[in-house]
Amino acid sequence: MNRFKDEGLEITLTEGATNVLTWKGKSESRTPSDLLMPYFRELAEKLKGKELVVEFNQLKYMNSATVASIIQLIKYLEENGTDSTLAYDRHSKWQLASFKVLESLARTMKHIRVVGV
Repeated sequence: MNRFKDEGLEITLTEGATNVLTWKGKSESRTPSDLLMPYFRELAEKLKGKELVVEFNQLKYMNSATVASIIQLIKYLEENGTDSTLAYDRHSKWQLASFKVLESLARTMKHIRVVGV
């Protein structure tokens, strides 16, 4: 549960006072939601009402299908009242473009923040 790995993508949960979900590698699957959605549902339930930081700084690449999966993760976290911060590399052009969309979505939510670091 604390680790997801598929092809070039690795997601690791480190539990503590603030839980940290770290994304590493590349997410190039055409259908990442097939594998990510069950993991995200279980993760959101486990972290219900807790605090979470999702770190994307070490992610080298993700395609648009992965962005759609992250949107679903955000929805799960919001529904479960998990105060969450999604942190991305604001100096990375591709991350900046992808996360601007997520920033707009997060403005409509109570428990989600998206920040460039």
